[in-house]
Amino acid sequence: MFIVDRTRGSLWDPSAAPIPEDPIGHRVVEKVGIDASVKGRHDASDFELAWPEGWDDINLEDYLD
Repeated sequence: MFIVDRTRGSLWDPSAAPIPEDPIGHRVVEKVGIDASVKGRHDASDFELAWPEGWDDINLEDYLD
C-alpha cells in the first residue's frame, strides 16, 4: 500500500482543502494505492479464485424468463 499526499483531487470533495488561486477550484487530497500484483516468490496456489459459499447451488436459469 502506498499513499500519495498533496495531490490534486476532485472539485466536489467537500472534505478537501481548496488549492489557493486555482481558477477552476481543484482541491488537495491524499490518494491511496494498493499493489495487488502476484509476486514470483509466492506459491501460485495462494492466488486461486475463491467463490462464495453456495455458488454451485445457484442456477442462472431460475432467474431468467
